[in-house]
Amino acid sequence: MTKMPEVHHYHKVYEKTPSYMTLKKTPARIFNFDKNMKLIAILCDPVKRALSHFLHVSANDIHTMTQGKKRQITADKTPDQTLIEVLKSIFPQDIIDYLETEFDYAEGNAEVRDALYKFLHANDDRKPANFVTRGVYAYHVKHWQKYFPPDQLLFINGRDLMINPGRSLMQIQDFIGVAPVLNETNFWFNKVNIMSPKP
Repeated sequence: MTKMPEVHHYHKVYEKTPSYMTLKKTPARIFNFDKNMKLIAILCDPVKRALSHFLHVSANDIHTMTQGKKRQITADKTPDQTLIEVLKSIFPQDIIDYLETEFDYAEGNAEVRDALYKFLHANDDRKPANFVTRGVYAYHVKHWQKYFPPDQLLFINGRDLMINPGRSLMQIQDFIGVAPVLNETNFWFNKVNIMSPKP
């Protein structure tokens, strides 16, 4: 609370971080703080999320502890090398072999899901495995649904937000119960498709 601004009762205050969604202790803590809290999750393609996470970690020189020694997670590695290392920390070799095939049958995919869920249950949001495990949305959402009803949870597709931010913002404004201020006419895309607010 000491980090939050002082506000009037009619103000809406937001706080965000990507790690909230994937830490199992967080839903209960937020519920105990305010059971009427409204929560918004912007979810993107898990593969793109993993690459974005890798680039963020590389750019910010983020470290992890391995066998009592601090090391840079991405130290001179490509995303592929890091991903292979992460997958080997999560899955047994037979599942790695399966993932290297076209993995298109239900039984095999169920084994992958079960191994991911087992890993998450034992390890929570652990670096560097969270390159992959943060994108296991179905697992994480279940923890939130234990505490919050559907009308307090809003999931936004990250691609929709990028392609049509006005439509997503209309949905968000409606969800939090504020007068709609922004809509599809408030945004334009420049020639390189970088979103900018209209002046």
